[in-house]
Amino acid sequence: LGRAQAAKNKGNKYFKAGKYELAIQCYTEAISLCPPEKNFDLSTFYQNRAAAYEQLQKWTEVAQDCTKAVELNPKYVKALFRRAKAHEKLDNKKECLEDVTAVCILEAFQNQQSMLLADKVLKLLGKEKAKEKYKNREPLMPSPQFIKSYFSSFTDDIISQPLLKGEKSDEDKDKEGEASEVKENSGYLRAKQYMEEENYDKIISESTKEIEAKGRYMAEALLLRATFYLLIGNASAAKPDLDQVISMEDANVKLRANALIKRGSMYMQQQQPVLSTQDFNMAADIDPQNADVYHHRGQLKILLDQIEEAVEDFDE
Repeated sequence: LGRAQAAKNKGNKYFKAGKYELAIQCYTEAISLCPPEKNFDLSTFYQNRAAAYEQLQKWTEVAQDCTKAVELNPKYVKALFRRAKAHEKLDNKKECLEDVTAVCILEAFQNQQSMLLADKVLKLLGKEKAKEKYKNREPLMPSPQFIKSYFSSFTDDIISQPLLKGEKSDEDKDKEGEASEVKENSGYLRAKQYMEEENYDKIISESTKEIEAKGRYMAEALLLRATFYLLIGNASAAKPDLDQVISMEDANVKLRANALIKRGSMYMQQQQPVLSTQDFNMAADIDPQNADVYHHRGQLKILLDQIEEAVEDFDE
């Protein structure tokens, strides 16, 4: 044991001189010379070597040596706290929290440093858990009142107009039978029917049928599906549909403008004001008489503190 202590003392001198590699060699020698039954001394040697590894930012080795120190001396606060810091560097948040909690308890919550680390890791873990829960949550349809309120913020929106308004105008008066047959076979028109009945849960699936069949109302179905994806909080699913409608140069300009407004609003929620502004400006370019463009762009400009420009849009 005397030789082991001498090696440790030599290591301490190297450590204080900043010669960490040499210190590690001395602590390793102390560990090998120490009688195995001398738990307390052995744990100190491992903890000292961990401190030298810490200076070299070798976090895995720090954690390993601290583990050996704690196995030999379960209430070794210094080793527990050093391992907690190593786990933090290795992004092992759960293990870090376990160690730092043990430290706080052993110190009777008197040490500011360990309590600050515990608080920091708890917050990080909480954010991770919340993010994971949000990611895996089941999309929920908002209340009918919320959906009606959302659609009422648009005055120039084809997909929210009553069933067959503007759609039957393409049919000759002597083809009423054919029109009802189209309604029967069109996923989009069924989706519109469900919309009038406030049976909102079926709208995405019926719109999808129209899209997959490449039906005559494909652009409308894409926009309707995207809108309901946005309503249930699934922006990543909505974006490809909106992109497709916007790129359809032969689609009704009202549909494309509406898709641009919705994508612009989505970008704003994602804190991408440049992309948002681009979409609203493009909507104004392709459909300058569309009141919805100015109403929603005005709201964007208020959020961006562009009050005078917002007033101009609201005046439009």
